[in-house]
Amino acid sequence: MKQYKKVSVILRNWNGKRYLKDCLSSLKKQTYPNFEIIFVDDGSTDGSVEFVQENFPSIKLITNEKPDLGCPACSNIGIMASRGEYIATLDIDTEAEPDWLEKLANAMESEKNIGMCGSKVLSFYDHRIIDFAGHLIYKDFSFIGRGLNEIDNGQYDNIREIFGPMGASALYRRTMLMEIGLFDTDYYTAPDDFELAWRGRIAGWKCLFVPDARVYHVHSAIQGAGSLRKAYYHEKNRPLMMIKNAPLDMIAMSPIYTLIRYLTLAKGMMSGKGSAGKMAKSLTKKEMLATLIKAWGHSFLEIPQAIKKRRKVQTFRKVSRNEMKKWFKDNAARAKDIALKVDKNINI
Repeated sequence: MKQYKKVSVILRNWNGKRYLKDCLSSLKKQTYPNFEIIFVDDGSTDGSVEFVQENFPSIKLITNEKPDLGCPACSNIGIMASRGEYIATLDIDTEAEPDWLEKLANAMESEKNIGMCGSKVLSFYDHRIIDFAGHLIYKDFSFIGRGLNEIDNGQYDNIREIFGPMGASALYRRTMLMEIGLFDTDYYTAPDDFELAWRGRIAGWKCLFVPDARVYHVHSAIQGAGSLRKAYYHEKNRPLMMIKNAPLDMIAMSPIYTLIRYLTLAKGMMSGKGSAGKMAKSLTKKEMLATLIKAWGHSFLEIPQAIKKRRKVQTFRKVSRNEMKKWFKDNAARAKDIALKVDKNINI
């Protein structure tokens, strides 16, 4: 008789009541027979906690004593309270197919050195549109979802190794997390999932893309795609993540590629093309420049701490610099992919 390893599904919530019925109902329909749900609320004021208590009383509910801790901290709180050998993270603005957990768990068990599995993430509003099928990574370590906004014609339907999963719908091996550490709480939000995957890869763990594990996602529902808040955290955390994990020669070259990305972004804003053009319509140049300066300043202040973290990462590194560089070459993005890719799901 097959033994099903326990999976702990961690849900992180902040004022997401409007999404909870779809998300939690889809989890209740999962075909995988051995899992628990841990709901971590980060100080919601919209009645989310009461909704869960009244409608899903069997779910383990955790309310943070200090609200607004951020997504990585909420994930870690859920993980520390969990009992599963596998840890699934799922955003509340999602709806999972009934066999989502089963497909991910089966893939995880296919090899002992698989530490992470990623789902195929599709648009909540149009299930034909791809949101994520792996990461594409630019040379300054900005990244974008492989296949973003493409029509799903089966072009990404092969199980394959990818850099890392999207934290909105991922499965992690607890053994890996205990070895490399949990999500970095200094980031508050993105790219905490990307950084965790990077540490896992450095320690020699693989990540599989499992296209049959499907989740439907409201893209950037909480922060808002193209928002100043989202831009701030991406620009602040990206250099810190790079200092913590990247080869030194790639760190030295990254400012050149960041400048190219900014110039590409500026060109798109002036021409009104792509996501940059959409951003220019909703935000002023003064707002965007102020956000960048604030992000750079705060990132600079945290460099000493990032260097300390780098020393710790080196203690469990099992891959060579050349192997690490090959990851980025095999999953390469261009500046225009990052700066100009049209986001069809903005503020739906």
